Amino acid sequence: MSANPETASSPPPGASYEQRLRNAIMTAAPLLDSRTVPLSARSAALDHALAAGLPHRRDDLWRYADLRFLDTVPLGPVARTGTATQSPGLPARLAGFTRLVMLNGRMSPDLSDPCPALARESTPLVPARTRHERFGWLNDAFAMDVARLVVEGSALIEVVFVSTPEAIPQAAHPRLEVSLRDNADLVLVERHTGSLGAESLINTAVQVHGAAGSRCQHLRWQSLAPEAQLLDTLQVAIDRDARYSLALLQLGSRSTRSSVRVSLYGRGAQATICGVSVADARRTIDTSLLVDHIGVDTTSSQVLRALARDRAHLAWRSRVEVTSAARGSGCDQSLKGLLDNVGAEIDLRPQLEIHTDAVRASHGATTGALDQNMLFYLLSRGLDADTARGLLEWAFCEDAVRHIDQPLLRREVELALADCLGNRVAREALQ
Repeated sequence: MSANPETASSPPPGASYEQRLRNAIMTAAPLLDSRTVPLSARSAALDHALAAGLPHRRDDLWRYADLRFLDTVPLGPVARTGTATQSPGLPARLAGFTRLVMLNGRMSPDLSDPCPALARESTPLVPARTRHERFGWLNDAFAMDVARLVVEGSALIEVVFVSTPEAIPQAAHPRLEVSLRDNADLVLVERHTGSLGAESLINTAVQVHGAAGSRCQHLRWQSLAPEAQLLDTLQVAIDRDARYSLALLQLGSRSTRSSVRVSLYGRGAQATICGVSVADARRTIDTSLLVDHIGVDTTSSQVLRALARDRAHLAWRSRVEVTSAARGSGCDQSLKGLLDNVGAEIDLRPQLEIHTDAVRASHGATTGALDQNMLFYLLSRGLDADTARGLLEWAFCEDAVRHIDQPLLRREVELALADCLGNRVAREALQ
């Protein structure tokens, strides 16, 4: 007989993380399916999560993450209450894309399109994780459903993770697994919207495997409600001569921690990563990115931008490791932060770890306020102060967005950024 969901979702005051985790798995056990994640993998993930515990601020990988909410939020899912307090608000469709919707961590057939790539019965992707991706173990243990895609040929797919409050606090563990066959071509849009509520947790895990010669353009678009709390894990493995392009757009939530690892295994594999984080008020967005060059002649590039307003805190940590076997590889990092006022904080940490002499590498990071000379120039040409500042902020963010190859996606991202920045001039120009 399972525990009462409402009782189990509210841990006793002062309960340790370990005890809360054990209570959560007991409550969730009747809801979990071995087709989503094999039972052996769930058990191993729980053991890893218990051994790892919660990260400490002195841990360099987690120094800038705001994880205080983990002391009180539920860690596991509960049975459906049938009492969602809001209807799911879905974003506008993208022309030509097949849409899949996960609602509070479960596939929603009524809101989804028929999708030939959806292959629930195919072999699950359960990657090896480290403490950098430690909350991926929670997803492995607690995921109730999965969007599992196997792509052959060409496809345009949009996966929407939408959250809406339930009657009681809970944790949702949305899961997406993507396998690209040899020479497949996928444009993948992954959107995060809505909120489970201020006392709940969203913990997403995404795995992507690109086989030889495949090409994947991947947009991860986070526009959660201001009270949402997100933990997010992305792991990508790229084989020989495959290309993977990742665009990160982070505009929402109260607290977000994203752990991203991209591994270039095959000779000639390429990864291009661009990202923009924008936050105001007292919000925190922390992104930790690891890129592993393992194969010969692999290349990676990163263009990451952060814009902090009010008392927001943004962090980009990016480490690239080139192994001794990855001869002839190349990597470039460009990290920049823009502070809107004295209360905001941005932390940028580009790092290179190189174990071979046959490599080309560069990195750089700068943080500062708007260029006063450029601002004065625009004001002297008759622009008002708000418009001038908006144009400079737009140019700063556009420096990363212009690396999105797919024209439709680039325009959608530009429109979202213009709205987030309150840039009327940019919005009108994009119409």
